Amino acid sequence: MMVLGGVTFIIAFLGCCGAVKEDPCFITTYAVLLTVILVGQLALAGIAVYFNKGRNLEDEMRKNLENNFNNYQDHKKMVDHIQQEYKCCSVQGTYPPSCCPDPSSVGDSCPSELKFNKDCVGPVLKEMKDSLKAIAITLFVIVGIELLCIICAFCVASSIRKEMRSGYSY
Repeated sequence: MMVLGGVTFIIAFLGCCGAVKEDPCFITTYAVLLTVILVGQLALAGIAVYFNKGRNLEDEMRKNLENNFNNYQDHKKMVDHIQQEYKCCSVQGTYPPSCCPDPSSVGDSCPSELKFNKDCVGPVLKEMKDSLKAIAITLFVIVGIELLCIICAFCVASSIRKEMRSGYSY
């Protein structure tokens, strides 16, 4: 993270210095580096899509969730939180207290007549899908902003070069 922050700082510094000094070389370097970052992001997105191609992401998430619920003792804290948050019960066999509306009143296990009747996998999958949609929209907005910055930087650099050739300055 420190390296990524340092690289971001250097790129932003190039852009700022280029704008303040009206140096087309700095601004062009800034735009080229932004383009490299954008291409890298698009390549990583393409690789992620390629590796998930042929796999149904929903089936993978469902399998992982069911595995976590079936191994209750290994994932106790997470499962308890999900069951209380969504008011559901997905643990098979002896029901843990988190399957009941008031876990503190039932002791070590929840009686089957008091447990939540709703399965947890559906609501959790819906929440995950909604989150993935929000992430995808955010990434498209970021790519759009980066593209706009790249275009503006090249335009500013071109304008400065044009002014330098014509001999006009403020």
